[in-house]
Amino acid sequence: MNIGNDIADHGPQPADELSLALPIGGGALRLCRDATGVARAKRAHGPGGPLMVLSIPKAGTYLIAAWLEALGWVDTELHLSNFTLMDYRGLSLAAKRAGQGRECYVPVCTSAGFIGRGQFAVGHVKPEPWAQQAFKDTTRLFLMRDLAYATLSHLRFLIATGRGAPSAAWRSMPASPRQALAFLEEEGQRLFEDEYGPMCGWLDEDLTVVAFEDLVTMRAGPRLGSLEALLAKESGLPLEIVRQRLTSVIGRETKTYSGETTRISQWWNEEVRQRFVRLGLNDLHSKLGYSIY
Repeated sequence: MNIGNDIADHGPQPADELSLALPIGGGALRLCRDATGVARAKRAHGPGGPLMVLSIPKAGTYLIAAWLEALGWVDTELHLSNFTLMDYRGLSLAAKRAGQGRECYVPVCTSAGFIGRGQFAVGHVKPEPWAQQAFKDTTRLFLMRDLAYATLSHLRFLIATGRGAPSAAWRSMPASPRQALAFLEEEGQRLFEDEYGPMCGWLDEDLTVVAFEDLVTMRAGPRLGSLEALLAKESGLPLEIVRQRLTSVIGRETKTYSGETTRISQWWNEEVRQRFVRLGLNDLHSKLGYSIY
């Protein structure tokens, strides 16, 4: 699907502004022209080329976004998926955390082009062939996390922000194995089959991979080192400054921050472990390189 031909000027507006007509849902998506006349999400740009953060949910998406901003990249404030995007431009942090962005039915083969030089976007885009093609000229970062921790962090996030089904039984339960089991009963299959499993397909691509655990602890290793070197080269900043700016954003409240790094002991018992295993935790951990439960 290519709807790029629907980008046009609509009515009186600055010469560098455009609108993308939305064939599904109606309305239009506001865009602007960059110096080459190409439609982008924002005018401003930073160092380096366009950059896309591809992440497993709750693997540090907005932590790395804060780091990129600290290094000079411009946040498009777009969250991309294969068939839609969420437009959070101009919203407060509270509104973003509440999920008040505008959903637009724009496929990633079009929306990937909205990321200009020195800009970035984030998302849980699945590695379909046409999605891979969309990012062929974009620097791609893949973020991963221990999936048991990611899942229970997602539970905490939904409760903290009021997102998700308001009548879900797990919402009113105290943090406990019983709450974890109730959450996995409702959300586990969707997370493992529709999110985690497909996202792991990016590991078959040539891209920069970093683990959430390395980011939050700044644990020295080849993956974090490769990312730091890449960002230093792209930004033109010394490696030490790149590292210092990661330190400066750890613990900052972001769009999906849950208040503190999740510790799973209060949700954990043998029954919870077995439920995770049945969902495919160990199979995916083997691919991601995490320990088996």
